[in-house]
Amino acid sequence: DRYAVLHPSFSPDGTKIAYMTNGTNRQIFVLDVATLDTRPLTPGNGEGWPSWSPDGARIVYTRNDGRMVVMNADGTDPVELATASGLSFSMATWSPDGEAIAARGNNDIVLVDSTVTPAPIAADRLRSERLALLPSQ
Repeated sequence: DRYAVLHPSFSPDGTKIAYMTNGTNRQIFVLDVATLDTRPLTPGNGEGWPSWSPDGARIVYTRNDGRMVVMNADGTDPVELATASGLSFSMATWSPDGEAIAARGNNDIVLVDSTVTPAPIAADRLRSERLALLPSQ
């Protein structure tokens, strides 16, 4: 089966593109721009919205179950970064300095401290008009 390609994201050095596929088992792949080789980075359990860290070493993504996960750029060592009761994350993206990740949390914008791993961060809902970095706990 062929699925639509969604949300392509260039690596900071421009050599790779991470993207997601749609369908019942969303999945993240990486494309090598020079060779056009493609390989999966995630198992296909509803992962999507990949975003590269500014240094290109990690990728943040969200899952169908609303969790936010950070993994190494090669797909290894996925770590759940943030969870919150009743809050479903999507469309995460890194800050330019790599210190924070912004994501859609239900209908709000949520910021999480990306420097705290592997311990999850309890995220609170924030209104988009009063953004603040969530401290680690």
